[in-house]
Amino acid sequence: MGGREPTFLIVGVPKAGTGALASALGQHPDVYSHPLKELHYFDHQARQRDLSWYHEQFAKADDATAVGEATPTYALHDDWVAAASRALPHARIILQVRDPVERLWSSYWFFRIFGLEQRSLREVVEQDLSEIPANNMSVQHVSPGRYDDIYARVVRAWPESQVLVIDAAELQAAADEPVSRACEHIGVAPLPLDPGTGYNRVTMPRSERLQRILRAAYPRLPGRQMVWKLARMNLSNRRPPELEDDLRERLREYYEPHTQAFERQLGRRFSAWRV
Repeated sequence: MGGREPTFLIVGVPKAGTGALASALGQHPDVYSHPLKELHYFDHQARQRDLSWYHEQFAKADDATAVGEATPTYALHDDWVAAASRALPHARIILQVRDPVERLWSSYWFFRIFGLEQRSLREVVEQDLSEIPANNMSVQHVSPGRYDDIYARVVRAWPESQVLVIDAAELQAAADEPVSRACEHIGVAPLPLDPGTGYNRVTMPRSERLQRILRAAYPRLPGRQMVWKLARMNLSNRRPPELEDDLRERLREYYEPHTQAFERQLGRRFSAWRV
């Protein structure tokens, strides 16, 4: 079986709309964006599978100009970024970010809804703010919003000219412009591509018990996509409670120096994140 070496990666961050961007790029006739979002090769699969297996995942890319995938956890650890850059030193990299407070809220409820988080949101904020490690951001809700640290990690691995940063708010407000920038960045002609609506929409399950059963079954079953679909079908239209004002304010204060540093790195402002 043949394979292809990916030419682009969407490396981060979780709960910032990377699925919508990957879906939009996948509509382009010259792009092969892997239909299984989050292959998790460089963070998990590389321990059991060699690089040829990873290349085989793109065997259906045929004559696509740009070939890639979106695993938004890659940017959360030095080792994962380093492994990706060693394997794909010339890849075009997309780092998608989001208002860090809103991203944290979405991340927390995603993990809570799918049975991966049992603590209250207040406990998460209190514990994560007091226990954030210097390097590994994979197990916290708070630290992936420190975009200055993440961006520095990414541009240590790839030249800045190969890295594009997109704000999720841009994708929601005027999709054509950021999607066009992404197309140009990965080397294809800009086209009117639709990222869809409703991404990052967090809703509560109809049955929390069923959700826990599905989550427990997921790692052991070969048909994981079906389990995932069932879990999503179990979601209602009911939204989780929003962040309490004091927690929101504390997080705004925590993220402010990181946001300022990120703005200096990019030479642009993210004023809406302070509203």
